[in-house]
Amino acid sequence: MMIDRSSGNWMRSLAGGTLFLVLAGATWVVGFRSDWIERHLPAPEQDLEEEPPPELVAVEVGRVERATLRRYVEAYGRVELEPAHDGRGAAWTHLGSPVEGIVGAVHCGVGQHVDPGTVLFQLDDRLARAEEAKAGSALATARASLAELASTPRAEDVVTARAKLDEHRAALEFAQWNVERFARLSKEGAMAERERKEAEMSLRTARNEVLAAESELAKLEASPTAEEIAVAEAAIEAARQELEVARTARAILSIEAPFAGTITKVEVGPGQSVDRTAVLAELVDLDRLVVVARFPASQREEVRTGQRVEVERAGAIVEGTTDWILPEVDERTDTAAVRVSLPAGTALAPHDHVRARILVEERRDRLVVRDASLVTGPGGHPVLSRVEGDEAVRTHVEIGIREGDQVEVAGEEIDEGTTIVTTGAYALGERTRIRIVDPASKEEE
Repeated sequence: MMIDRSSGNWMRSLAGGTLFLVLAGATWVVGFRSDWIERHLPAPEQDLEEEPPPELVAVEVGRVERATLRRYVEAYGRVELEPAHDGRGAAWTHLGSPVEGIVGAVHCGVGQHVDPGTVLFQLDDRLARAEEAKAGSALATARASLAELASTPRAEDVVTARAKLDEHRAALEFAQWNVERFARLSKEGAMAERERKEAEMSLRTARNEVLAAESELAKLEASPTAEEIAVAEAAIEAARQELEVARTARAILSIEAPFAGTITKVEVGPGQSVDRTAVLAELVDLDRLVVVARFPASQREEVRTGQRVEVERAGAIVEGTTDWILPEVDERTDTAAVRVSLPAGTALAPHDHVRARILVEERRDRLVVRDASLVTGPGGHPVLSRVEGDEAVRTHVEIGIREGDQVEVAGEEIDEGTTIVTTGAYALGERTRIRIVDPASKEEE
């Protein structure tokens, strides 16, 4: 193949011209338009590594408040009937029969509320009523005898007795005169022996009647004597005691409620034979309830009598008071026991299981924050984040007692009304720029 030499020369001339033009243009740009090069060169290395401005941390804020905080000891137990203590009987009893007998009537039912003295059971008392009536009649007779004795002597009785005495004395004088007359006639032989003896007998009768009349008059005038009164009064007292015995014997056959309460059991019915060992019913006073609860033995020194207690069951709270603390500690559970008295009329019932919170300390007018506001800082110390403008600044604080989500705090830069971070404090440093978020708007989003 033949190569055209003239054509090759032309191409070489064209390439050399192009190179010349490129070099000339570059020289002109470098010399006269260097700003074009700077605009198109990459930024220096230090500019590429510069960090963007920090992003603001979103937080919620609140204020330090003043409040009363309380500290409790937790205990758990159950509701029981109040036992006997301090000279007061127990809040429950088993009703029994004081004697053997037959149940005549039952006047109560389970669930019934009764007052003291309400008759709950009546035993057959027919024989007792007859004895009471007999004793009552004897007493009435004794009293009537005393009244009759106390009413003597009556004036008309004394007048009658004196008239009778005068009459008998006159008869005696006549009989004496008649005997003397018959004695004279006997000497003259003009009187029969029989007539003389009859006159002497009449004289003796007249004398006896005079003596009897004098005695009756003297008795009337002296009545009643102290001895007679004493005998009559003793008879009345004996009859009264007999009546009391009869009434008591009948009264014990009526079995009454010893205190106000509720019947929880009825064990017998009419016509049933009972003795002194039989249980007729159970009576409880539901207004006398207590809670017996156990709490950690390590807190025993803090629990004392007279402390207020919140007793909770199924969300309902009843306030009570500690009134007794068991001196011994249960070694198996390492717990101590406390008894809590409850007010009357609670909705609690025996055997209910409850939670008891014993108030052992109360601090009034203290600075408080929400628990979420506190975080652990360097060295394990609690810190709050105070708000200063658009920054949050960590502040060391001392904490006291807690109640719910509230915590007592104290610090040199903390006072009532101080604005603090309440949500998001865990993400903050010693001093951090923040963006405050409204919880309401957060919920809307």
